[in-house]
Amino acid sequence: GFLAVSHFRAEFTGAPAHAGAKPEEGKNANLAAAAATQNLYGISRHSDGATRVNVGLMGGGTATNIVAEEAFVEGEVRGATTELMEYMEDRAHTVIESAAAMHDCEVEINVEGKAPSARSDDALAAIVGGVSEGVEGVTSILDRDDLGGSEDATYLMQHVQDRGGLAAYVGVGTDHPGGHHTRTFDVDEETIRIAVDVLAESVDRIATERP
Repeated sequence: GFLAVSHFRAEFTGAPAHAGAKPEEGKNANLAAAAATQNLYGISRHSDGATRVNVGLMGGGTATNIVAEEAFVEGEVRGATTELMEYMEDRAHTVIESAAAMHDCEVEINVEGKAPSARSDDALAAIVGGVSEGVEGVTSILDRDDLGGSEDATYLMQHVQDRGGLAAYVGVGTDHPGGHHTRTFDVDEETIRIAVDVLAESVDRIATERP
């Protein structure tokens, strides 16, 4: 299954001042952004399931001798269900707004993107698994796995399932020297051939043996 996700960008606005001559006249947006970042990681976990939070990008200020007038953080929250993601999103917004208030700054939070959680239908997953057994190059089959990631294809899955249809997300593994989002990540291109065969034969099977 996939974790639901919400990406956000928070832009903090303070007031500039000379850091040596009049520091008390400044409102440090960098401090607000830093406080938000640190405290986002303090959001309580939830007994209903897995949650995640990450700040992946931040910046601010213009010079070492100027109290920073502007700063930003970009991050994301995730949850094993859409409801858990929304819990994390609500708490994250509270943390960010509170950090801004603590340093007498303003903040604007924009949601940059979202995706719901999703679960493949068993009947469709069984067909894909059965087809995969006969595809050359397939050495093992997992009916489902907790990937820990998120995927905007879940919108399409949800749209189909909400209308009485079936949906499944098919992943084809590959040997690669590094993990996701690392400099050494690569794909064994033979895996692409396997993926094409699995998908094509699954479509053919579904057309003749509708689940």
